[in-house]
Amino acid sequence: MIENLNDFISLVVIAAVTLLSLVASIRVFMTSDKKDDDEEFFREIL
Repeated sequence: MIENLNDFISLVVIAAVTLLSLVASIRVFMTSDKKDDDEEFFREIL
């Protein structure tokens, strides 16, 4: 049970990171003229 739970948690984390990077790349694509704001946005995440 614990092993399955760990697998599930890691899957959720991977999915969340993938969604975050997708949203971030979409933001960068939509607002390519605001690169400085996006860099600050990434620094806040990290």
